[in-house]
Amino acid sequence: MKAITLLSMLGLFMMGCSSSPTQTYRPANYSGSAWVIAGNLKPGLVDAEITVNINNTEVIKGKFSDFQDTAEFTGKYEDYKIDASCSRIQGFAGTKCQCTVFVDGERAAILQF
Repeated sequence: MKAITLLSMLGLFMMGCSSSPTQTYRPANYSGSAWVIAGNLKPGLVDAEITVNINNTEVIKGKFSDFQDTAEFTGKYEDYKIDASCSRIQGFAGTKCQCTVFVDGERAAILQF
């Protein structure tokens, strides 16, 4: 009986994985094509795993504790500093996660999971 309960709980955690819609961004003085920014949130037993991708390259991967309401992450893409400021937001349909992505300090995208 305990095994069935444990498997049921594990199934709930695995079903919760979500992706944000992609957004495009072009840095100032950048002559190439616009970047495609996307992210994923994968819930875990204690921490959620957040990833941010630019042009299908993982630039940020971090843990967001279930015991925190905010988290900050940093990474790099090409020669640009990438930051993500994430927070939990309470809505009518439950709690969501929102991450604002910055490229060299300039807001580039807002991802919602």
